[in-house]
Amino acid sequence: MKTMGDYWRKTILYLAIFVVIIVVGAVIFSTYRSVFSLIVYGLVVLGGLFLLVNWHARTFAYRCVDCGHVFEISAWKDLASPHGVDKKGGWKYLRCPSCGRWMKARILPKEHAQGT
Repeated sequence: MKTMGDYWRKTILYLAIFVVIIVVGAVIFSTYRSVFSLIVYGLVVLGGLFLLVNWHARTFAYRCVDCGHVFEISAWKDLASPHGVDKKGGWKYLRCPSCGRWMKARILPKEHAQGT
């Protein structure tokens, strides 16, 4: 079973690759400055964002801090909902489907969620 550190390293790697693609695309766009390059750059950024959010939604689940219910969310909800990191780890502001409470749900890998 992977550790949380393994998941963090993979997440950081994917984010770094995404940032490099954005920076390289920005340099290319600033060099050519055409409508076509802007459209291509926008599609690359949106495509990369879609892949990143889709991977995150397929890899991670969330645990309610009140009732302990573990649940999954859609890629759209993963993209649109507020999220952050604190001393306890990653969180996302969600409504628990079990108890109905809005809270900072704790993020955990689906692989770890299946054991709970």
